[in-house]
Amino acid sequence: MDAHGNELGRAVAESSFHHFSDYNWDTSRGAPPFVTEPEGTGIKTEPRALAEIHRYVRNLAFGLASPLPAARSAGCKPEGGRVQ
Repeated sequence: MDAHGNELGRAVAESSFHHFSDYNWDTSRGAPPFVTEPEGTGIKTEPRALAEIHRYVRNLAFGLASPLPAARSAGCKPEGGRVQ
């Protein structure tokens, strides 16, 4: 809440949006036209990497979402954490 009584939202500062794009999660789907780099192999050679990305995005979503009483009572929580 700011000095004027406005409820303030949450934000995430991320240096590169590409971490959240489908191309990085499944390179077999092809790259968007603006991508000029060759396809990476990290997700294919390190299967745990995709699970870690999914966990990161899930935790971001929970962190950005407003805490809802229904979510708390239903036991919804980010992976490895708690709903406050």
